[in-house]
Amino acid sequence: MNPASRIREPIYSLGVLAALTFLVLAAMSFGANLSSNRLLAALVGGALLIAGALLSGNVRLFCLWGLGVSVPFLLAKTFGEVIDKGGGEVALNLDVTDLFLGLLSLYVFHDLWTGRRDGLRIPIPAFVWMAIMGFGVVAIAAGPYRSVALFEVFRMAKMLVLFLVLCHELQTPKRLIHWCGALTSGLIVNAVFGLAEFYYERTFGLADLGEANEDVIKTLAATSLQGSDIWRVGAFLLHPNVFGAFLAVVLPLTMACFLIAGGKVQKIYYLGAFVLGSTALVATYSRSGWLSFAVAFTLFMLFAIGHSGLRRRSATAAVALGILLIGVLIAARGEIAGRIMNSKAEAVSFRQVFNEDAKRMIEEKPMWGFGLNSYVLNLPAFARYQYGSWPPPVHNTYYLWWAETGLIGLSLHLLMWGGIVWAGMRNFRVKDARMYAINAACVVGMIAFALDGLVSFSLRITPTLKTFWVIAAMIMAVHYWRLRHERAERPTGAGTR
Repeated sequence: MNPASRIREPIYSLGVLAALTFLVLAAMSFGANLSSNRLLAALVGGALLIAGALLSGNVRLFCLWGLGVSVPFLLAKTFGEVIDKGGGEVALNLDVTDLFLGLLSLYVFHDLWTGRRDGLRIPIPAFVWMAIMGFGVVAIAAGPYRSVALFEVFRMAKMLVLFLVLCHELQTPKRLIHWCGALTSGLIVNAVFGLAEFYYERTFGLADLGEANEDVIKTLAATSLQGSDIWRVGAFLLHPNVFGAFLAVVLPLTMACFLIAGGKVQKIYYLGAFVLGSTALVATYSRSGWLSFAVAFTLFMLFAIGHSGLRRRSATAAVALGILLIGVLIAARGEIAGRIMNSKAEAVSFRQVFNEDAKRMIEEKPMWGFGLNSYVLNLPAFARYQYGSWPPPVHNTYYLWWAETGLIGLSLHLLMWGGIVWAGMRNFRVKDARMYAINAACVVGMIAFALDGLVSFSLRITPTLKTFWVIAAMIMAVHYWRLRHERAERPTGAGTR
């Protein structure tokens, strides 16, 4: 590698982080509210991004880093009507991720136009996702809730572009490792901020960046544990449970990169991210996040040991990461035990009430559902209780899909998910240790999402939905890389007579 390139590489993350850090500091300095200073923050943040891109010497790679770092954030511009509800998109939004995604889309289009690529690669899960979008198109045309269907279809279209662009951009192990570094930077920012929230037991008024509403955090603090209050952190992911799901999915990537990192600095970086992230996960007090991560951690280590080139390193890494994780658990043993043993029963019983509400909706229209993104708007007619102006969505992704898109839509969702996981399982044949480890982390991330979906609707929240498609794209990128190399290694004339 060119020495100058090694010097420039840190600029990709530092430039993006500098811009995001400025936005955070600007919000705190101006009375913890970006609303009256958005223009100034946008101008200075934009200038920092442009300067970072130019200094990097590789604008395309800088945009990839920017996309990865910004995945967990919700800094967005809203257009038109806003319908404030849960369980789906509430408006037409363009966020900071879309800026980098748009630029990378232009690069992909340029490659196709100039013949640098043979053609556009569209994985089968993308077609299934487009079929699910068709439910939204029908709802837009037939109503009665056209606006919310339009909001969700627009967001789904952005997720499709995100998926396709990453499938084309992440073509090599080096590019995938860059991408993991970017995602890890976003995790570190959220973990540090979440721990600051936990230490000071307060929010900082950064709702424009995705910080949870203070009233929500105070309500959770008072209703999560019997006999005492606990301060739960959500960082920039709207809610502690959503933050917990994000950490459960992305932390295995830090483990994979620690396993395959070639230098001490890189190992320290990913090890530090793992410690910060696992500590922040404890501070979310999210039992679903803890369970999902425990399963993902165990499965990743089992998968890693299954690769002959990683077996020795996996054993060493398992000991190192296990010791660190045990240290975190010992330090927080009182909080963890209290959350498990003394959680208020109402938290579980009300989830069951929400499930029963959803079942009544499903019984009414089992095959085709009530329409994409319309759950809470149809809920009052089926709910046991009157919830007021903010009816709660069912805390179960599968019931939510079923109620809105029927058994047909639920089947399409599961088919899409199963196709991605199946591609990941087939990728375990890959020989390259780097691709194997990253693919293993993504597969267990998908499993973590599947478990989380039983008790939450995190796949209807933008940051975690983006994370889902990011992980899916990484699996498909490894899939295409594996196929290219299997064809290249095939003996000439093999399979012919």
